[in-house]
Amino acid sequence: MKMNAIERLNAFIRGEGPDRIPVYPLMMTRAARMIDLPFSQYCLDYKKQADAMIFAAEKVGAECVHPSGYPYCEAQAYGLKVEFPEDDLPLAKTHLINGKEQFILIWPINPKVHDFMMNRVKGVEYFKEQKGDDLVICGHHEGVLAEYADLRGLGEACMDLYDYPDEMKSMLGTICENACRWGAIQAAAGAHFMSIGDAACSQIGPDLYEEFVYPHHVKMVEFYHQLGVRVKFHICGDIRPILPLLIKTGADMIDVDHLVDDIGPFVDLLGSHQVFCGNLDPVSVIRDGTVGQIQAEAETWVRQSRGRGIISGGCEIPLNTPLENLLALYECGEKLLPLWRDLKTTWRDQK
Repeated sequence: MKMNAIERLNAFIRGEGPDRIPVYPLMMTRAARMIDLPFSQYCLDYKKQADAMIFAAEKVGAECVHPSGYPYCEAQAYGLKVEFPEDDLPLAKTHLINGKEQFILIWPINPKVHDFMMNRVKGVEYFKEQKGDDLVICGHHEGVLAEYADLRGLGEACMDLYDYPDEMKSMLGTICENACRWGAIQAAAGAHFMSIGDAACSQIGPDLYEEFVYPHHVKMVEFYHQLGVRVKFHICGDIRPILPLLIKTGADMIDVDHLVDDIGPFVDLLGSHQVFCGNLDPVSVIRDGTVGQIQAEAETWVRQSRGRGIISGGCEIPLNTPLENLLALYECGEKLLPLWRDLKTTWRDQK
């Protein structure tokens, strides 16, 4: 029986027999290029962004969309100045926080008074109006450390964990509250799950992660689960050192970058409601690889994850990825379903 995207995701997470393995390539610049949309308009106009992403999803058969295009959306609300080149990635040329005296700029935010934050909420609403449950709608916001790094700079943010630990814990707490406030509005608008991007966490190691960030990730997961919304963590880089703690947060989905070369040792840590997502190399495999290589790497991923991995790139699909490669990626969801059925016995035995 053919499922819609929501039914497929739920069946896959529960291990109850989806009609195909979900395939969730993260397309932003690639989606904009498909309809010749300048990337500045993709970032700033929620209707144009949503139309581009819907077109791209339907063109290649993908089943997940998200109203986000750049990492500085919340940062603008704190006061960061961002430039939008006509057809390139947004730029923040200076940091907002340049010393301890500017920590006061981390303060409670009301998303409803910031047009660029509500632009994302309107994007969720528009996706819901256009596609309902035919596509999985993913809300999005930055994680606490990634957001602070956007405002302070990554190197300086990491040093602040050592130099100002008490202040950092307070500021990260405020950022967490602000993010959840915004995420709740996205959830109310129709987001099926919340993606939290916290790439900076791959740079700090498990001890600092556990002390400064993990408690806020747990709070976010608990908060969204109370709203009936699933949670996905998207953390670029080699996250093996912090992966056991990420799984322990209770997040439903955890993106795994291609830099994690073997997910096998971590599969047994997953709870019955948890899966991975990833981890094909978006450049050497999805963009530059052959159809056969894409299919082989996807099969390796399904085997290593023992059937508990949504098929996707480890990060965003590059701008100039050939269409035939994206089509090949999607086709893996159906071609590898027999393998998933063979593997799910071990999954269900664990449950």
